[in-house]
Amino acid sequence: MFLWPTICLRAVSRRISAPKLFCFFACYFLLMAQRSDNSMYSVRPNRMAFLTSSSVGARPNVTNCNNQGPTQRPVLRLGDSMKPLKIFCLLTAVSLLAVRQSVAGTTIGVQFQGRDGSGDVSCTPVCPGCPPLSFDNMAGVVPQGYWNAVDDSSFTPTAEQGTTLALADSSGLPTTVTLTFDCNDSWYNDVTPTNISTPNAKLMNGIIKSSAGGGVPGLFTFNGVPEGQYDLYVYTDMNGDDTQAAISDGDLVTTYYVTLQHTFYNTNTFIQGINTNPTGPGLTNVCNYVKFSNLGTYGRGQIGAVAKWLANNDGIGICGLQLVNTGPASANTNRVSIFKQPDSRRVLAGDTNVTVSVFLATKGPVFSWQWYKNGTLIPGATSATYQLPAIAPTDNAAFFYVVVSNNMNTAQSSNAVITVGQLVTVPGVQTKLWYGATRLTVEDGTGTTNAPDRSLALASFQTPDEQGANYGERVNALFKPPVSGNYVFFICSDDDSDLFLSTDATPAHKQLIAQEVDWAADREWIGNSGGSGAGQVTQKRSDRWSVDTNTPPPYPNGIPLVANTSYYIEAVHHEGGGGDHVEATFKLFGEPDPQNGDPSKITTFYLAPWVQVLDGAYIVVTNQPQDATGLQSRTATFNVGATSGYIGDASGLSPAIAYQWQTAPSGSSTFTNISGASGTTFNTPVLTLADSGRKYRAAMLAADAATNSAAATLTVTPDTTPPRPVEVTGVSADGKTVTLVFDELMAKAATETASGYVFNPGNITATAASLDADLTTVTISTGAAALTAGVTNVLALSAARDLAGNLVASNTTIAFTFQPVTYAADILFDQPLAFYRFEEPAGTAVATNSGSTGGDGAYYTDNEATVGAGGIPSSASGDPGPRPPLFAGFDANNHAATFDGTNRWVDTRNQFLQHLAAFTLEYWISPTNRVADPDTFGTRIGIVGQNDAIEYGFIDQNTIQIWTPPNGGTALNTAYTNADNQWHHVATIASGTSLKTYYDGVQVGTASGVVAEYGGSIYNVHIGGGGVFDAMNNWFTGYIDEVAIFNKAIPAARVAEHYKAGKFGGVVTVSGAVTPTISNVRLSISKSGSNLSISWTPSGGTLQATPALLSTGTLWTNVGTANPATISIGPGSSFYRVSQ
Repeated sequence: MFLWPTICLRAVSRRISAPKLFCFFACYFLLMAQRSDNSMYSVRPNRMAFLTSSSVGARPNVTNCNNQGPTQRPVLRLGDSMKPLKIFCLLTAVSLLAVRQSVAGTTIGVQFQGRDGSGDVSCTPVCPGCPPLSFDNMAGVVPQGYWNAVDDSSFTPTAEQGTTLALADSSGLPTTVTLTFDCNDSWYNDVTPTNISTPNAKLMNGIIKSSAGGGVPGLFTFNGVPEGQYDLYVYTDMNGDDTQAAISDGDLVTTYYVTLQHTFYNTNTFIQGINTNPTGPGLTNVCNYVKFSNLGTYGRGQIGAVAKWLANNDGIGICGLQLVNTGPASANTNRVSIFKQPDSRRVLAGDTNVTVSVFLATKGPVFSWQWYKNGTLIPGATSATYQLPAIAPTDNAAFFYVVVSNNMNTAQSSNAVITVGQLVTVPGVQTKLWYGATRLTVEDGTGTTNAPDRSLALASFQTPDEQGANYGERVNALFKPPVSGNYVFFICSDDDSDLFLSTDATPAHKQLIAQEVDWAADREWIGNSGGSGAGQVTQKRSDRWSVDTNTPPPYPNGIPLVANTSYYIEAVHHEGGGGDHVEATFKLFGEPDPQNGDPSKITTFYLAPWVQVLDGAYIVVTNQPQDATGLQSRTATFNVGATSGYIGDASGLSPAIAYQWQTAPSGSSTFTNISGASGTTFNTPVLTLADSGRKYRAAMLAADAATNSAAATLTVTPDTTPPRPVEVTGVSADGKTVTLVFDELMAKAATETASGYVFNPGNITATAASLDADLTTVTISTGAAALTAGVTNVLALSAARDLAGNLVASNTTIAFTFQPVTYAADILFDQPLAFYRFEEPAGTAVATNSGSTGGDGAYYTDNEATVGAGGIPSSASGDPGPRPPLFAGFDANNHAATFDGTNRWVDTRNQFLQHLAAFTLEYWISPTNRVADPDTFGTRIGIVGQNDAIEYGFIDQNTIQIWTPPNGGTALNTAYTNADNQWHHVATIASGTSLKTYYDGVQVGTASGVVAEYGGSIYNVHIGGGGVFDAMNNWFTGYIDEVAIFNKAIPAARVAEHYKAGKFGGVVTVSGAVTPTISNVRLSISKSGSNLSISWTPSGGTLQATPALLSTGTLWTNVGTANPATISIGPGSSFYRVSQ
């Protein structure tokens, strides 16, 4: 009696819950009691749905135990025989099992778990997936239970790629349907999983991502789908706002161009994306799902979707997919077309990885593909991509095309032609990479016994970023010194690396000359973001490197090399995880050090033939250098643009281009290389009249191709205009030191003539003057005599000369006022949006904003449950901040905010960092356990920031990082080496073209990057924790004071002044009128590539810019005093003027 239910259970137990087993298999069994006379008690039959010719919910042949089902049911009566009923139940169960294996069921839902990066769970060794929905969680636009959870980040063998096992339908029963997915990243939508409870919020939490890099789309295909028509719902979210995406059905018939936000909470609702215009205003269509209606299988057994990143943030996120059967199959009515033709290729004989393809290049359902070679059908070549057999020399000029068809039409592609090239040896850098190897196993050979996993030819000694994780790499070349002399080499990498140089061209004679001990940012030649102090920096350069701390450097005066002699150079690099890169550069001993961010000077122009590459390269100059007119004692700028490729190849494969600027004297056709001028832009040295007529051009190399740009001629006009003072930028607190800026480069001896500076009132003659290295800034001292505060001072100049020898005009003066003030007054003078001084008495709940916008903050403990809700109300501690005598600019009772590293934080209750074109952040900090207990201090420690917009704090115990989202995320790391319990001033200026960080008024780091604005998010600005780098946590341990937020890039001089104001006492300086006045200023603008050159006559004054001209209140910002000025062309409009 009990045997048949057991057999049924074994047959169908896979992924079926107990309630469903009860409903599906019991067939009244558990609701009946058999009596000894072989009769049974009557039961309620309406809890079971049987397979009939009628449909459930307008879906034919679907059985659902949760629905009432058909009305015709057998009625069980006392005395009925059990035998036929047993047979009926057995057959019904088997029949239903067979149907479930072949029919998709009501719906199939797939939930991607992504990765829970919120910090509320352990991320060792990696972050786990977000929690899956339980079987009874009804979620989705079409509510269903039994969502199939996919732990995509942990999917094996390749994360974010693969095919699931057979999926369950919305009744929890197995189907034959699987899902194939192909993405490249995984995260969560920045909502802490423990803060959500509704099924929809859980569904939308984890995201599988298609990252921004390369624009590679995410692909999703349901396989084994029974014939029919279906609706497909694609649920999408992101961990960043304003992400633009294109989401298409698998046949690319319909594409929705939409904007993705993030943070789906319990209270959110589903918003459908409906915009199909790729260029119109509909791109602002913010949504969290799209729906593709009435998709057909058409005998292929597949339904799919394609999701592609378009702009903003670092990719797009897909939370889940829902496939809903809507009816029986219908005929296709869409024609097929090919909108991207297969690419012709240039290849090598023996290549085995050559393909021709129309994958994602057809619109409309394709029922068949057939490839042809030279007009002859290729047996078995019946998919969107065809991989050619090993290339033979006879394949040269062979052509391939494909014919695609469906029930509506047939389309034929154009021909893809094969060109068989050959290998040639050229100057260049070779890199070979082995996954799983380390620096040591690459050096001893044990990690390189197999063929490299990746091999590249590079145009400079600088590898691509993001080549992967957990690998060892060898980068090598033959270096040819341009001149004889003593050379200093630098290495920079993430993670560790060794740099070797041979005594000749033989690798066997190589010697270790420098090391990256830990890690550094890209081209961080003189810094060490990942090191544990300045000691790490010395190992990065060959003149200070030593085997150990007890051994002096072997090359303190550089390494002697002979011009045009080949020397083998090699870097061995290890990457563990995170960012990755390695680069090397050089200088002659005695020359200035390279600056962080400078490109490597080791390019193909200073290398001997070494690397083998495909022949047939070409270079096309797209932007020739233009003739330029420059003013004596100024500089001029030249630009070049070029593209490269291979003859006979349309795949986009292109060799890297190396640039080398060259110059020839007037009247000569002999060009020589300009040292270090290896970019697409060249700025001349300071011009003299002898430079007039000099010509400039860019030489270019790419694989075996070489070309020169057209030569541009420079005309230098005499500078006959007297120099003018521009601005008094600062006065010391004691009134005895004045900092003055001129409008052009000045001659050192004349400008440092102290008697040429006289101040009134008081007829005070300067006692000393010192011209800064920038040749525009002079510091003037008055000795024992102090200037008068609070009145208009006038500085008369009589001796200063510019580099052209022009003396300042007679009666040249500049007026200014200064007033000693507190640190707070000095900050407020620059009009911050927000300024949190933390002067509240202990027990106060409100954190007062003294900035221009108002809007007070609040003291909290613990994380906020939802965005903007705040934590548990707390209050100020009233602990001491920076105070005299060490910090003369502060009150003797100055207070600071205290943060315990566990749960204390301040919410500004405002989104001050939202979509800013420029900004400045300043604050004072005193960590208490960063050095003493770094493990407790932790990593990802927030100082001040707005999660997902501008994030700022200690990324690890030794590094302060500021991160902004544009261009996939830009970070500036600066090593922090100060002791615990010491107050220091920290500031970062973001100008729209760069990030620059300052410690105690001195610049310590810079990162370049042009952006229209710095992104936004739904979070408030938080201080000290509560979520800065992440949506929660990031707790700081120590004290923070005087947090100032500006919606502009204030001058670096003001940052230095702010520090001095706190340390020595503040001074507000207002620069005034300059005499003699200048009239009839004329601006000239010329375009060269992506830059504008703006010059004006007569010279003098400051170029200013504004994005909009208003009837009143137009805000002008200083661009600089350089004339001409080079301006990068960006989005939007800009207006310029010269202010005298």
